[in-house]
Amino acid sequence: GGSCIQCVAGKFKSTTGDAVCINCVAGQYSATIGATSDVCQGCLSNSNSPEASNKQTDCICNAGFSGPNGGTCTACVAGRYKDRVGSSECSVCDKGKHAASSGSTLISDCLLCSPGTYAWSDSP
Repeated sequence: GGSCIQCVAGKFKSTTGDAVCINCVAGQYSATIGATSDVCQGCLSNSNSPEASNKQTDCICNAGFSGPNGGTCTACVAGRYKDRVGSSECSVCDKGKHAASSGSTLISDCLLCSPGTYAWSDSP
């Protein structure tokens, strides 16, 4: 009994019968309602989304990367880090410290400057 209901966005079902709709896996999304095949699309590089995501803006930048939700995620430049997911900006290492590589994810990646060098807290 009952009426058949379309799969919501973020899910699909390619078979007939009483099987439930299948979620798009983490890292994918679909805005299609009533999808009859796996039309889930992958998030852009360096971003991820939860299972059953239904819009591109569910894709958020990984730690070490910054950018708008659903958009291009760019690695934090050397001298900056980002320890959380999302669209927030990369943080600058404290004065006297510098992260040598791009895409740093921890404040502990910011190391003391070597003798004969320095870093201001407002410069990358």
